[in-house]
This record gives sequence, structure tokens and C-alpha cells, in this order.
Amino acid sequence: MGLDVTERVKLDRDGVNEMCAPAPDSPLAAFLQGSVPFYIEFYERYGSSDGASMHDPLALAIAIDPSLATLQTTRVEVETDGTWTRGATVTDLRGSAAARGRPDGCPRTTRAWRIDVDAPAFMTRFVERLAALVEACA
Repeated sequence: MGLDVTERVKLDRDGVNEMCAPAPDSPLAAFLQGSVPFYIEFYERYGSSDGASMHDPLALAIAIDPSLATLQTTRVEVETDGTWTRGATVTDLRGSAAARGRPDGCPRTTRAWRIDVDAPAFMTRFVERLAALVEACA
């Protein structure tokens, strides 16, 4: 998942409170209340007041349920020579890499890239599943 997709999905303090509500005194709720606000505060220090991006959880959720995002199969390569882009992933959305002499058979991958993600559906599932886990671990 590209950051342009995962940064559209934010967990805020209300979401954390909702996760912990089934068993607020449980060890898992205490862990979530103690650790997740730190992550949210990191984002606030750098200008995001709407919560913390859910990069890894969203990527995992889309691997389980691809209907959460609009996906496109495309060539993705890691830039290794660029001065400003070294280590960045480069996605060929136009399919033109072959026309520029790229070898046939380059690996292709499915990736959500500047497309769309159903952020409300993901957040509802994410919060509900963690709330159920908090309750089960109480």
C-alpha cells in the first residue's frame, strides 16, 4: 500500500476509547490506552490533528479483504540510482516501462496506488475487532 492510500485512514482518541470500552480495566485496554495515544501525538506534532495513520493494519486488512480498496495490477520497482528518490518505490501506472526498454517478464504486483480506499468500512471493522479482543482478554 502506498502512503497516499494508508494516510487516508486515521485512528483518533475516540476510536481508542471505543476499542477499550468493553473492558476498560483489562490489561489489553491499558496497553492500548498507554501506547496508541503516543502514536497519535506523534502525528499531532507534525500537523495532523485527525489521528494516526493506520499503515500496516490497512495493508493487512486489504490483503484479507481486497474489496476495501480499488486495486490496480502494475509494475513496481525500487529506485536505486536517484539522488532524491533512492529507495522509493516507483509505480508504472501507464504501462509504459516496456516501451522504454524494460525487460519483459518484470515482476508485477497488485497495489492500491492513488486510487480509493473505503476508510469508514476499514475503521469500523478495525475498531470492532479490537474491541472484541479487549473484551475477550478481560
